[in-house]
Amino acid sequence: MSWMERKSVRIAILDLYEGHANQGMRCIRAIIREWALQHQIEVVSHEYNVRLKTELPDTSYDIYISSGGPGDPLVSRFDDWDIAWCQWLGNIERWNRNPSQQHKKYVFFICHSFQLASRYFNTGLVCKRKSTAFGVFPIHMLDMGKQEPVFEGLKDPFYGVDSRDFGDPAQPCPAEPDGCKDPLH
Repeated sequence: MSWMERKSVRIAILDLYEGHANQGMRCIRAIIREWALQHQIEVVSHEYNVRLKTELPDTSYDIYISSGGPGDPLVSRFDDWDIAWCQWLGNIERWNRNPSQQHKKYVFFICHSFQLASRYFNTGLVCKRKSTAFGVFPIHMLDMGKQEPVFEGLKDPFYGVDSRDFGDPAQPCPAEPDGCKDPLH
């Protein structure tokens, strides 16, 4: 039975803002509240202060939201919090690959977290951009994304805010079509 059928969901929010004032966490909380009301789902959520306290959730949650945050996603590779975050992601990956686990875990990586995940999964080269990407851009759904229940109801395109100094040249953004170039190649 899925959490939609149960009408309850457990959500872990991983705060990577390092104590910096921001609108991200407020918006994540508001979106969760609105979604729960709209779908009449009971939500139990907990927040984890990843960078300041190295707090990370266990695998008892249905959904994980890993926030954005300040700084360079490349220099933290050997920080305790980053190592622990990668170990947590490895636990989620092992859970989802285990054929005996029928209920998969969903993770939504926002900005800084997406860059960390790109580094973890080795999907591309995260590097400093030539200029800051900033604005609201259309995002087109890939064919595989159209099959994901978590994206059900999104229009194509849907729109998202882009505000970052780091990126992956394999995934160029509309503000910089060439992506960031690896200075060594």
